[in-house]
Amino acid sequence: HDIGDIALVAVAKTLTSVFRESDPLFRIGGEEFLCMIVAMPREALSARLDRARDAFAKAHETDLRVPVSITFSAGVAAWPRDGVTLEQLVKAADRRLVQAKRSGRDQVRWSDSAAPIRTS
Repeated sequence: HDIGDIALVAVAKTLTSVFRESDPLFRIGGEEFLCMIVAMPREALSARLDRARDAFAKAHETDLRVPVSITFSAGVAAWPRDGVTLEQLVKAADRRLVQAKRSGRDQVRWSDSAAPIRTS
């Protein structure tokens, strides 16, 4: 449990360093977090998600101090295309997150593509 707690703190610290203060961040279960990002162009969001993936790849070296590897997978849903309610958007994002995890992790799934996005 101690390593899991340390990992969760590292995850939260990494996420808060990558996303804006105006982007609410919630832990929704286990190792899953939800970030509500408002008014950010896809290119900017893609760059931010790449920064998060890079930060997670390095997190075990700096914050954990133990040989644990952390990957970053994300499912992205867009309003109103993927839903108009929070519940619809969360379900759409979660479906894509599951796809990312089942496809090998460390990738981002977008609403308009079934293919993983790995830009780095």
